[in-house]
Amino acid sequence: MKQLLRSRKIVVALSMALFLTACSAIAELSPMTDTGEAFMKAMKSKDNAASYALLAAPLQKEIGGVEGWAQFTDPRTPKDWTFTNKSVSNGDGKIEGSANFVNGQHLDLILTLVKEGSTWKVTGIHFGQ
Repeated sequence: MKQLLRSRKIVVALSMALFLTACSAIAELSPMTDTGEAFMKAMKSKDNAASYALLAAPLQKEIGGVEGWAQFTDPRTPKDWTFTNKSVSNGDGKIEGSANFVNGQHLDLILTLVKEGSTWKVTGIHFGQ
């Protein structure tokens, strides 16, 4: 009987831990999506300094500065976009959807994000078919 009660306590404790982890991930979806929206809006308005500021430090280092970022963004100006899937797992985020660009292209869009301190930052950008 004691063994059964101990097993139930363990199951309850594990269930609570999983529930709290899931709630934490769900709570992160909104701030992560807000970062994705702000990033796309900055790209749309060609505010390279603002969109560059939303990139994670390793990606900023790889790009080398706002001027290098401007070369990447110049031919990739979004007109509008839709995010259809959002997920957070182990501190990493992913936002998926599609975007229409001012050059007439319609492409799939994936943003990967990570938390730097308490702020979500973009670590990867994929525009594809």
